[in-house]
Amino acid sequence: GATFIATEGNRFFKGYVGQGAEMVHRLFATARRYAPSVLFIDEIDAIARARSGRDTDLAQDSEQILTTLFAEMDGFARDPGKPVFVLGATNYRVEPGSPMSLDPAMLRRFDRRILIDLPNRENRIRFLSEEIAKKGCFQLTGSVIDSLANRSSGMSLAQLASILNLAIRSAIQNGAEMVTDTELEEAFETFNSGEKRTWSPEIMLRTARHEAGHTLISWLSGEKPSYVTIVSRADYGGYMQHSDQEDRMGYTRQELLGRIRSSLGGRAAELVCYGEEGGLSTGASGDLKHATELATAMLCTYGMDPSFGMATAAAENASLYPEIRNAVNKLLNDQLQTAIQSIITNQTAFDNLTQALLNRSSLRAEEIAELLRDSTK
Repeated sequence: GATFIATEGNRFFKGYVGQGAEMVHRLFATARRYAPSVLFIDEIDAIARARSGRDTDLAQDSEQILTTLFAEMDGFARDPGKPVFVLGATNYRVEPGSPMSLDPAMLRRFDRRILIDLPNRENRIRFLSEEIAKKGCFQLTGSVIDSLANRSSGMSLAQLASILNLAIRSAIQNGAEMVTDTELEEAFETFNSGEKRTWSPEIMLRTARHEAGHTLISWLSGEKPSYVTIVSRADYGGYMQHSDQEDRMGYTRQELLGRIRSSLGGRAAELVCYGEEGGLSTGASGDLKHATELATAMLCTYGMDPSFGMATAAAENASLYPEIRNAVNKLLNDQLQTAIQSIITNQTAFDNLTQALLNRSSLRAEEIAELLRDSTK
């Protein structure tokens, strides 16, 4: 039987400086008039961010609003029979000391914090399926929904809804009556990384070989890729995405070595195809960074290298110590040589994968499996 009153944090800043505090008084007066009531303040971070102490009109107004809110929430002269329950929502962090945290005094005034986590894979499949069915303008296969659900780990439902709407707008602009797998996947890529770019056939071939190397080594390492593309967007020429790992709690030594080999698979493929000199290109810079970080963590944090021992060290200072750098380089080189040998041994599968990427530009998990399931050693 409680009265529900909703507002937004940024509404307290409308009007002249100094009026926000008065709006807080009026809002609580209304809530008490109709109490028991629930006062919901959406985007409460607009008035509850950590106070800066800056001497500007906006900063002073913000702190005055926040102080007034505290006074209203903590007031002594209140009727216990007519309570006002304050509920706030924010995308900010709620841990004190975080760069995007709420004011510590605000955090102390809330008895309970409820984290609304991002959707898991099952939630994403359900949301996509229901939204697609409601809109009635999609003509999709079930595999594309599974593929997008796997590849959208860490995304919110609002972002997925934006992708569906982008796919619909793109289909309308192209004169299509229905949204197909192709339009939806293109919308997903455009939403995440921007419009695609085109390159010369020579660059596309090199990119296809590079990404085929990542994909083949990942497959051989036991971690099935969920997607690979040679379509260039933003600052990358293509990429391979690992299978969904959002439910993983940790990795074994062999699994991390597999991750390192997968990261070095592109460099390995280029060395196999273009030789010792021609195979060294800038395209592997991000891969080398990722592989180096994993190798350093294995040595300095996880105690996974027999020669280095179990004593941990500060990973951020690893480059300052020659023995750590030498150990990291040895680990990386060993995994690179293993990746090179694996590509040579599976040359036919590698070539088929490269050609498929040149023909189709992108491959989903089931297409990768079809190419590699019976052709790898």
